[in-house]
Amino acid sequence: MTKKLPAVLALALLLGALSFVFRYSKGQEGDPDRYFHMALSRITADSGQLYLRSLPQVEDLGWGDYFLDKEFFFHQLTTLGYRISGDHGVERAAFFCSLLSLAVFFLFAAARLPWPLAFSATLLVFSYPLFAYRLTMLRPQVLAIATFLLMNVAILYKRPRLAGLATFFFTLSYHAFYVPLICLVWLGALSFFEDKKGAKLWRETALLGAFGCVAGLLANPYFPGNVVMAVIHARIPGLMKGELAGLNFGDELVPLRSNDFLELFYGPLLLILAAVFLLGYEFKGKGKTSDKRYVPTIYLLGVCFFFLFLSFQVLRAVEYLVPAAGLLMVLVLERLQKRKEAAAVLLGLLAVPQIWGYAKILRQQRDPIARYRVDETFKAIGSIPGGSAKVYNCEWDRTPYILYTRPDLRFVDILDPSFLYFSNYGAFMGREGMKRGTTADIHGLIRNAFHADYVFCGDQNITAQLRDDPGFQQIYPQTVNAGQSPLVPNVFRVRKEKPGAYVRSFDLAPAEMVDVSQLAAIQPAMPERKLTRVNLEQSNFLNLALRFKEEVSKVTQNDLGKSECVFVKPSAAEQRRLAGARYLGLGGGQGFKVWRNGRPLFFTRAGFPVAKSAQVLVPLDGTLKASDSLDILVCTALGGPYWGVTLSFWSESELAKTCAWKSKGTRSSPEEGWEYKGLQRLSCIGSLAGAVVPADIR
Repeated sequence: MTKKLPAVLALALLLGALSFVFRYSKGQEGDPDRYFHMALSRITADSGQLYLRSLPQVEDLGWGDYFLDKEFFFHQLTTLGYRISGDHGVERAAFFCSLLSLAVFFLFAAARLPWPLAFSATLLVFSYPLFAYRLTMLRPQVLAIATFLLMNVAILYKRPRLAGLATFFFTLSYHAFYVPLICLVWLGALSFFEDKKGAKLWRETALLGAFGCVAGLLANPYFPGNVVMAVIHARIPGLMKGELAGLNFGDELVPLRSNDFLELFYGPLLLILAAVFLLGYEFKGKGKTSDKRYVPTIYLLGVCFFFLFLSFQVLRAVEYLVPAAGLLMVLVLERLQKRKEAAAVLLGLLAVPQIWGYAKILRQQRDPIARYRVDETFKAIGSIPGGSAKVYNCEWDRTPYILYTRPDLRFVDILDPSFLYFSNYGAFMGREGMKRGTTADIHGLIRNAFHADYVFCGDQNITAQLRDDPGFQQIYPQTVNAGQSPLVPNVFRVRKEKPGAYVRSFDLAPAEMVDVSQLAAIQPAMPERKLTRVNLEQSNFLNLALRFKEEVSKVTQNDLGKSECVFVKPSAAEQRRLAGARYLGLGGGQGFKVWRNGRPLFFTRAGFPVAKSAQVLVPLDGTLKASDSLDILVCTALGGPYWGVTLSFWSESELAKTCAWKSKGTRSSPEEGWEYKGLQRLSCIGSLAGAVVPADIR
């Protein structure tokens, strides 16, 4: 017992150090996944159920009908923690998993090395900056790391039952069932290089480990949904380079640049090189390349090489690379015990860059941005009135905060953008169109397709569109200025009523292609053309690209430099309904040319880059009459991002009523109001254009 006392004290010291790091890891407070797992644990505990079959808050992923929990056993632990001591219990459950990893590794190292060396090896592995960061998160990978370590220790000691137990809890707790299977397949291949007895034990270990994987998958009450979710996760890196390129994914899924890779994975690379050099040296000296003593080292080398390659593609592979490299370090140090100088050099080479890396992380931990983001997000969520309302979220990574603080609200998606892509492709494309600025009728999309009552958004491009759309009223923050931080989310109320100023019945003439240089010379020709009546029910936007898709598909290389154009006008009934208006709102198209009673009224010299319900307000030089003839040419460059039109007619009183919220909610001081005056002013729905038409287009 006296001999074991230093090792016990060393383990206690390590556990205390990890406890300190975990407790004061400020950089994790802004992690959205943290709030998802705490919210899910609370909801499960409050429901009185063993596990949740539905999560109606996440409406557009279909989780209200069937919720798939890909981390079942991890959430059993966190739910138990919540039942014991609330959110702190959830944190302690995750912390227990991290402590389990440290204890397993240290006990393995202490069994093979003197305790000072085992202590140093453990300290190096668990202070490795990127690995320590991932290990102190309140995420299910903390349990996956512990069971992965336990599986590999069982393999190195040839303990089939322990390996099966470890893989069972790995697949029951985490979606990546293929991780242990890859290791077990490699183990089975290497078993042929062992002696007869060792080969039998390793094959039993591989078989029982594989059996544990399958048993864990089947024991999950969400089977086969857990397998489906695992496949979706496995496809994400490929999707990020393909059809989902450009989307905002979690940082741990983003491929690394070469210089970042060398900085982050210096330690594992050095350990792999040291192991290869040592094996080569021993092989050269003894000439026994098939010696069974080397097979465990070769097994770990193969595992390290695989996850090192994978880390170049997906950063989260570090969760398996560092533990495997740590076990490899123990085997290398075991061989270097008699060469103390070499062991000291290896540990020193590993420690120096880690000290620098950890100092860098500590500087980031003091950065107040993460806490600021969370605080501002909670304030914004608090501005949403109570009740079972639906919130349209522009970003998937803000909804965990909603689920945590306001489980009474519903929203679009959560955790990853690919979930919406797979479960609701139409909703996914609708949101992406809004982000790209190709959705002219945002109000129609959010109100009619998503059935949302509020918008919760931090994307500045989208919020700028929402502020100019009469279908929305900003309720947070109450002061809007150019210097507003993008970390501050915006909340908008979605107005129930459809704006009556918009035209919903059009007459249009067939599409034609026009040379861009000749646009200014085109004259109205509506009476000479065959007109088509189009009535809109749900939307304000007449999508010309969809209506004339066959004509657009016939475009050839000879048509480059031309524009696709259509003549449109409000139907006679709509013009009678809107008579008396003083302003024409033009939106949805990249370029317009307008005539009133045969005389030029407005011309767009440059295309609009973003689709809006009202790009510009054109003064009509007098009130609109039912007998007026309005001819509007709507054009887009061939291959342009959008092509369509929204028309609206406004009186001064309607504009004042529609924009009244801006006079109260977007002024920088109580004394500063908002009113219409001057031709260059900005209204709340679009720029106001002058009525003077250049001479060259008259």
